[in-house]
Amino acid sequence: MYHSLNKQTIISFFFSRTTFRCLPTIAGQIVDLQALYTTVVGHGGWDKVNDRQLWSIIANNFGIDSTCLNGTQALKNIYIR
Repeated sequence: MYHSLNKQTIISFFFSRTTFRCLPTIAGQIVDLQALYTTVVGHGGWDKVNDRQLWSIIANNFGIDSTCLNGTQALKNIYIR
């Protein structure tokens, strides 16, 4: 469904529905919010990801490696928002 929408349509929808003033980024890379949500849900949801400390695995899925200081914390914060 989302793949058929163009990037500008998605960005317009995003800004009409969120408190973010700009697209969230980590280490200069835009975080795909739908992919983040889908990934977290795929790992069992917020509680399981936190309980099992899976944020580093999820960060790796987004190309955020361990050299990015606070990358996992930033990803958690973006997910919460």
